Amino acid sequence: MKKNIIAIAAFLLLAATACNNNKSKVVPGGKPIITFTDTIHEFEPFDENDGEQSYSFEFENTGNGILCITHVFTSCSCTTSDSPKKPLYPGDKGKITIKYNGKGKEPGYFSKEASVISNAGRPVKLIIKGYMRE
Repeated sequence: MKKNIIAIAAFLLLAATACNNNKSKVVPGGKPIITFTDTIHEFEPFDENDGEQSYSFEFENTGNGILCITHVFTSCSCTTSDSPKKPLYPGDKGKITIKYNGKGKEPGYFSKEASVISNAGRPVKLIIKGYMRE
């Protein structure tokens, strides 16, 4: 019985340490760095009737400060975004999804931009592009 209690206590301690691991990497006055896996995505050709196209850009806070994404501006009303609302600690990963809705737009090649505004410094530009058939 005593061994079981010790094993459970050790497990809970390890679990608590693992959950707070990224928080312990924060340096007072540290700077967040947002590092994207890629910043450009090209869709395969698609038809206008295929509906909304979306791509999730993955990133990581590779700095030593807490990262806060404050806004993602898109280049036109046919493009929307979804981004994390909560702060990201060093080592945390996230994604920003950019969606393109070509319904009622001219068929052909398109290229749309999204600017990611955060406390990591200069905005990061994400680009989606592709070819929409009729």
